[in-house]
Amino acid sequence: MGKTMHLENLSWGTEVFDNLSGGVPAHLMSVVETPDHHSGNIVLGQFIYDGLKKGERCVLITFESPLSFLENFYHWDLNFKDYLSSEQFIFLNYQPNIAYEAGLTHDYDSILTEVRQMCGGQMPQRLVIHQVDTLVNLNNPLLINVSAQKLAAAALSYGTDRPTILGQFVKFDDETHKNLAVAFQKTAHGYFAITQPDPLLPHKYSFQAKKIPWFNFVKQPTAVNLVEGEGFKSDGSQRSPQRNQVA
Repeated sequence: MGKTMHLENLSWGTEVFDNLSGGVPAHLMSVVETPDHHSGNIVLGQFIYDGLKKGERCVLITFESPLSFLENFYHWDLNFKDYLSSEQFIFLNYQPNIAYEAGLTHDYDSILTEVRQMCGGQMPQRLVIHQVDTLVNLNNPLLINVSAQKLAAAALSYGTDRPTILGQFVKFDDETHKNLAVAFQKTAHGYFAITQPDPLLPHKYSFQAKKIPWFNFVKQPTAVNLVEGEGFKSDGSQRSPQRNQVA
């Protein structure tokens, strides 16, 4: 009989998401789809900041200017500056065209090797991939699946030193991104969906844990509110599952 994996979880840095899902699976790869860039940045920023406050080293892989990412939090009580100065928080910035030309859409080990080198030979506790779809070969459904499988396999290749990886992408309403969502739901250990049911209600969203390696979580989409300057909050209507405290 094989060994049973001890499941650990990390906080989203967002209480309502922790209550609904039980947290983010630790030392594994998870992916969250969002309806727009702003909501995606908020999710990733709060996840990173939660780790930084706990003394964890965090790395953000992004395909846009790091300043563009930080601009989302200028009016928030989130001070990334000191963590950047101390290199507890590190950016790894690629240009999308360079990522494709350099073969990063299929050579994920080289990305993780670079992350490890930037962190002094050790993996960070949290590795966040902004616009993870930029790392996937989107040319056809077969290549999408192969890329997702390779990325998930690379995420597991560092044994006890492997980080908790959270990837994010904007799920546009096209066949390519529908195929991408299916591929990540098959290959990632955790898969989450944030949607906006009514564009006329810009602060009303829905959160759903679609795949997670434990049983006690809220499976149906649940309404949440995005409060500017604070993040996602409960709308007061959901009941939370009883789970162990999220780390």
